[in-house]
Amino acid sequence: MVACEDCLRKDFTEDILNNLLNGVRSINVYGNPRDGASRLLEDIKNSISKNAKVFIINIKNYKYDYSGFIKNLLEQCGLNGGTPETLDQVIEYFKDFNDKIILMFDKLDAIFNSEDNDRKYDITFFNCLNSLKNTPNTNIESQVSFLCTTEKTYSAYVFYDNEQSVSSPLECAIKRQLTALTYLDIEKELQRKSTFNTVERSILSKKIEAHDDPYDFMSFILNNPITPNRDIKEKIEEWRESYEDSIGQTLEKKANKLAKNIIRFGKILGFDKLIPFITNIKNIFAR
Repeated sequence: MVACEDCLRKDFTEDILNNLLNGVRSINVYGNPRDGASRLLEDIKNSISKNAKVFIINIKNYKYDYSGFIKNLLEQCGLNGGTPETLDQVIEYFKDFNDKIILMFDKLDAIFNSEDNDRKYDITFFNCLNSLKNTPNTNIESQVSFLCTTEKTYSAYVFYDNEQSVSSPLECAIKRQLTALTYLDIEKELQRKSTFNTVERSILSKKIEAHDDPYDFMSFILNNPITPNRDIKEKIEEWRESYEDSIGQTLEKKANKLAKNIIRFGKILGFDKLIPFITNIKNIFAR
């Protein structure tokens, strides 16, 4: 049994980690990405024993760069300039390790419901991941296990293979929905990472727990200190407004990028009449 005393979600993290260490070969954790899904992976890595190696890759960062994805994985393995060029070759290389290997792909849904991924993310890529689930557990201590995070359960997505839409080709042994952050989870995190007094932590924990994006909002608070000696309720209101502004700016950037791409392709395809309509949509996000 592994203990995860400093983890954000202690019980949930222990459950996932013990499954991975005791023979479960593939797990899908799904839920709001702003609720600390990425933090879960970091907590697992920090809680693992010395006899296991954990590799984390944010797939969203490599959606258009399969080679970069493989390079990152090899660098984490200590194989700078190594010869494996595909995921199945990397996993084959792992078989020479005496340690347990845990691959964790954050935001794997970045390559679902999308037609513009790097073409090397194909059915073969998913077959390789599925093979981990289907390989017999002959030696738990040296096997390769896989965990991925998605916003929805992986089976709710479609995948585009050679421009053809197919049901998600991924298969995981178990699925787990990311548990909601509790008041106690939040209060302990604030105690670990801030100098708020007991009363302030209590007020903050209640506000954070009730927020739509509790983990991201809490992280924003911890990373954006406000002038001391002010009433905590005033501080919370200022943090809330600043956080919402930051989210709004992110949405506006995404809307601008989307609108530019649609306008560019509209001109190419001769759909110029749609441009004013698209511009109006973009301006809605800018308000």
